[in-house]
Amino acid sequence: MFTQSDIALKGAAKVKNEVRNWIRQHRPSPGDRFMSQRELARLLDVDPMTAHKALSELTDEGVLYRVQGKGSFIGNAPREIHALNLAMALARPDLDNPVTNSNHWHIVQRVITGVMQSLKDHDTFSTIIVPPQTEPCRAEDRLQAYDAVIFTSFEEYRNIAGAILKSRKMPVIFFSDLKDADAGIRLSIGQDESVSRGISYMAKNGYRRIAYIGSDQSPEKLDAYKRTLADYALPLDEKNIVLGINDQDSGARGAAILYGRGLNCDGIFVDTDFKAVGVIDYLSKQGVKVPEDIGIMGFDGMDSCINAPPYLTTVKTCHGELIAGALDFLRQSERKKAVSHYLEIPGKVIPNKTLKIKH
Repeated sequence: MFTQSDIALKGAAKVKNEVRNWIRQHRPSPGDRFMSQRELARLLDVDPMTAHKALSELTDEGVLYRVQGKGSFIGNAPREIHALNLAMALARPDLDNPVTNSNHWHIVQRVITGVMQSLKDHDTFSTIIVPPQTEPCRAEDRLQAYDAVIFTSFEEYRNIAGAILKSRKMPVIFFSDLKDADAGIRLSIGQDESVSRGISYMAKNGYRRIAYIGSDQSPEKLDAYKRTLADYALPLDEKNIVLGINDQDSGARGAAILYGRGLNCDGIFVDTDFKAVGVIDYLSKQGVKVPEDIGIMGFDGMDSCINAPPYLTTVKTCHGELIAGALDFLRQSERKKAVSHYLEIPGKVIPNKTLKIKH
């Protein structure tokens, strides 16, 4: 059974060489069960202790792995999955409340929901109140018991997150477009590409004079709007751009400004869903029908706006998928070790009733 090259080998070395030859010839899949010590000794006509030594050394070398009570298997042992103990830092306890955090509560809720849906058996998750002005060393002391800490915004927690990243004592997960940063698990909804997908969808469905209503605090969205209009050779009319609409309940004000300018557009991209609902409400009061007279595209993908009137056409951002990807990456990393990773998942257009679809 041994090859000619095996003749010079003796004992466990000879058995190991034969096992390696068998694996090369038969190409078993990782995780396939290998023969027992007794079976190997009988097949190769060697002492059971010699077979035992060979199997032990092959296990140490990563050729095989053993499972207590089950035997030997091909390949490296599957990495043991440790339960994760996660924390999410919040500036105050009511940030997921639409009454007390009217502009960003939905983002906080989405991140928390994303974490909860991505937890596996025995994982734990806590929200920890850490005001951004807390001294970094004190914040780090509070968070060091966790396997990783999540920040919804790197900018808000720049001092604290920066100190933890610098110390490299634990992984940090945060939402940011910093592709080139050298530490942290950085998650991006790809605002540039997400907005572009929304405008492209409108253009492909025949909209030619697309207006923009949104905040003056998100220049990347506005830049993507302008660039995508240019990509489709569509006109850019500064009168069709309304900025300074920063609050979620100010969509009606943005629509009123656009309406006062003559409403010289056939579609409007609004930078959040809740503002888009306000735009639709204002226009309907002026007798402007959506989508018959004008089409509306939102941004965020809030279920309450998609699954109930006005059944908004929108770009749904992927916070849940980003969190799931971050935790999967974390599980494959060394426990309690600082890591660097960038994950971007642009939003997806959700067709609905506030835009006419070109057939």
